[in-house]
Amino acid sequence: MNELDPIEAVLLAVFLLVPLWGVVDAARIPADAWEKASRSKRFWVGIQIVTLYIGAVAYIAGVRRDVRFFLAPPAPDWESVD
Repeated sequence: MNELDPIEAVLLAVFLLVPLWGVVDAARIPADAWEKASRSKRFWVGIQIVTLYIGAVAYIAGVRRDVRFFLAPPAPDWESVD
């Protein structure tokens, strides 16, 4: 069996770690944030598992920003602030 070159090892690690990070990140976001963003948590976790890098790039490039927007704390009610 051939050994991996260092560059191949790094590329393989990136190819596997990016989807793993994407799945964990998507799974940790509460379901209500997904609902408010009109996105499916089950779909985006599943698509990253099935397609690996392609699904993770799609999630990170667009969907993550949309969903995480709804995790931000609401703005304060300035009328009640002294």
